[in-house]
Amino acid sequence: MTGHHLLFAIINGFTLDETTDLAELESPMDEQAANAARDYVAALPVDQFPNLVAVSKHFGRADNDHSFDLLIDLFVDGLAQRIQTENQKPARGPRRGR
Repeated sequence: MTGHHLLFAIINGFTLDETTDLAELESPMDEQAANAARDYVAALPVDQFPNLVAVSKHFGRADNDHSFDLLIDLFVDGLAQRIQTENQKPARGPRRGR
């Protein structure tokens, strides 16, 4: 998937979330499910899942605006990292015909 396709997917996903009337869909069970997910991730074996356990407090319900900002930041940081990695690869010589 190219970068612009991923960016469109991010934006479209959040647009769908923002334009759906969630007031009718949300219930007290949603809060319980979010807390259960957070607690489950926090209880994973830290020796096998150190990164997930470290970010477990971020699982659960979240503000959509904050989530969108974070996802865009991660997207941009990922692109920057990919560019840096590509620029550090040794240049290839001209391809020879077969």
